[in-house]
Amino acid sequence: VPIVSHQMHMKNMKRALLSILPGPPAAALYIDVDVVPTGCIHRFLTQIAQASTAPARSATEIAHSVGAPELAFFQDNVCLGCNKFNGGFVYQRDTTGTRRCLEEWNSESSAENFTKYIKDQDALDQILSQYGSSCGIIHTLPASSVVFVDSALWPAWLRMSTSRPFFQHFTSGVRAGSSWTQIHKAMLAQLSALQNEQAHLESCEKS
Repeated sequence: VPIVSHQMHMKNMKRALLSILPGPPAAALYIDVDVVPTGCIHRFLTQIAQASTAPARSATEIAHSVGAPELAFFQDNVCLGCNKFNGGFVYQRDTTGTRRCLEEWNSESSAENFTKYIKDQDALDQILSQYGSSCGIIHTLPASSVVFVDSALWPAWLRMSTSRPFFQHFTSGVRAGSSWTQIHKAMLAQLSALQNEQAHLESCEKS
């Protein structure tokens, strides 16, 4: 990874994954470190490609599926100052349309020597507000697949809820709050339970 002088320059790397990763890959999935997967990502990707003409069985087949979106994001959280899309989760398939959008986003976020924006989502919002933007191809992923953990009440929700979104985004606000220690313990317990559940399923499949 090259050394960079600005944080935005570093963030731009997620828009260059299709060129950076060896292969080159037919598709790439970028996930921020504060987004915790709590389900089978392969199953989630299969759902993304559900409109394809034939069921996809592997990540490669998913990437080449007719119904798979070129570029896909979750919507951002609902708050004052939130953006249209959450830049912490980006599914990108290697197509001409994807590369055009990522290049346009990269150019805008790099404006004024990487100092025009603090959040790269602001740069994307600016692009989307322009008529004829190449980023009009962005597909919105289902909101039911992600939960924004921004409240000290989350451990209680975790105990009472029967649903488990594929992804849980632990926001910067909750990580900086006094309740983070309690939330972090609940998150680790949840992941341990999920790991044990997965091990049990695998054991059953082998027997």
